[in-house]
Amino acid sequence: MAAIGDALGWPTEFGHRRSVKTFCSWKKVIGGKYWGFKQEIKEGAYSDDTQLLLSTARSIRLNGKFDVESFAYEELPLWLAYEQGGGAATKQSAHRFAAGANWFDNFTSDRSRNKFRYVEAGGNGAMMRIMPIVLASWQDVQRMIIDVFQNTICTHGHIRAILGSIGYAYFLRSVIQHQRLDLATISEVLNNLQEQSFEFLDLDHRLRSWKEKWQRINNQAFSHAWLNAVRECKSLFGNIKILNQGDFEFYKINGALERATRGAGTVSLATAIGMAYKYQSDPAQGLLKIVNLLGSDTDTLANLAGAIWGLLYGLNAIPDQFKSNLQDAKYISKISLSLFETVYTKSNNVVTEEDFNRRDSLLRSLAWEIGLHDMFWDALSQGSRVAHPILGSGTIEQKSRPSVLDQKGYSAQIVKINFDVGQSCWFRSLVKDDGTIVASLGKEMRQALKKIENQQNSLIL
Repeated sequence: MAAIGDALGWPTEFGHRRSVKTFCSWKKVIGGKYWGFKQEIKEGAYSDDTQLLLSTARSIRLNGKFDVESFAYEELPLWLAYEQGGGAATKQSAHRFAAGANWFDNFTSDRSRNKFRYVEAGGNGAMMRIMPIVLASWQDVQRMIIDVFQNTICTHGHIRAILGSIGYAYFLRSVIQHQRLDLATISEVLNNLQEQSFEFLDLDHRLRSWKEKWQRINNQAFSHAWLNAVRECKSLFGNIKILNQGDFEFYKINGALERATRGAGTVSLATAIGMAYKYQSDPAQGLLKIVNLLGSDTDTLANLAGAIWGLLYGLNAIPDQFKSNLQDAKYISKISLSLFETVYTKSNNVVTEEDFNRRDSLLRSLAWEIGLHDMFWDALSQGSRVAHPILGSGTIEQKSRPSVLDQKGYSAQIVKINFDVGQSCWFRSLVKDDGTIVASLGKEMRQALKKIENQQNSLIL
C-alpha cells in the first residue's frame, strides 16, 4: 500500500493537481525553468519513493542482510537515468558514488560544486525507502538498525534524517510484531529511540570513521545530537492529542506545511504515524486525506502511512480501484513476498557485501551507458531489446521527443522500457544537436574506474 500512497500523492505534491480521488494522468516539467520539457505521467505511476524502495529491496541478500555497496555503487548511480522526482540529496550522492566516493565518506563541503553539505541533508528521502530492510530483518533488531543506518547515511547526514529512518523502522517492526498501532505502541517506540545504543558504530572501521568525521564537522558528540533529536521528536508526537481538532491543525503545528520543515525526517515521522493512527479503521479515507492536504509532502506521507496500514491489514487495506491500476503492481507484490520469505528461509549460498566488486560493477554500468546512447541516438527503436546491469532484459515500448522549453540546439528524449522482471522505467535525457548526451555518467564512471585501478596498482607496487 506504500506504492499506492506514493502514486496517489505524487500529482498533488507540488500542486500539479489540486485534488485527487483516484489515480490520474498529469504532466510534469522536467529540468526546471530554463531547461524544462514536459513528460506525461500515466495514471497509477509511482515516483522516486517507490523506485528507491525497490532499489533497497534488490540490495537485500538471501540471508536478509542489506548490501550497502550494491545499493550505493550500483543501484543509486543507475537510478539517475530513470529517476522520477528524486530529491537533491539523493541525486547528489548518486553522482558522487558514480565518480568514486565511498558510501561511508560522502561528506561534502564545497558549495561551488555541491548544492548543499551532506550533513545538512535532514529530509525524509531515506526513511521512505527502508521498509524492505525491516521486512527482511525485523526479527533481528540489531541487524535491522545497522542496515537502516547504513542505508540512510549513504545520502543523508543530518541527525533528523537518521532518527526519522530508525524511528520509522521501529514503528514498522512493532506493527509486524503486535499487529496494532495505538498510543502504547507509540510510547514504546519513543522509549526505544531514547534508549538506542550506537555502540555498533565503533565495531566497524567504516562506521567508526564516519562517526568521527561527523562529530568533527558538527562539533558535537553524535550521542548528544541524537538525544536532542529524540526530545524534538517526542515533542512532535505530543501533538497527536490535537488530531481531533482537524488534520490541517495537526499538520500546521507539526511544521508539515512549512516549506523549510515539511520534509524533515522527524516531522515526517510524527505526521505520518499520527495520520496512520487516526485513520487506521479506514485506510482508504486516510490516504485521500493525506494526498489532498496541499502544501505538504503528500506522496511521501501517503507512502509512509500506507506501509503501516498495509502491514496491519494486508491486501484488505487496498481499495478495489487501486489493485489493478498501480504501475508494476505484480512486481511490487513479488518483491514484498520474497522479502518476507527471507525471514523463514536461510541459504548458505549467500552473496555478502565483501563479494561486491566495484570495478566489475563500473564496467557493467559503462556498457549500459553505450546502450543509453544507442537509445537516445535512435540506433535502437521501439520493440528493440536491451540489457540493463540490474533489471536485466527489457523491451523498448515507447520513444518520445518533447521540445525543450527555452533552449535552442537541444532536444529531449524519453524512452520507456518494460523489463522482463516486471518493472517499467522511463529513461530520459537532453540531447544536443551534435549528439552529446547531457545525462551521461560515462565521465564520472571512468574517473571512478581509474581511481580503483590506481589503488590496485599502488598495492602491487
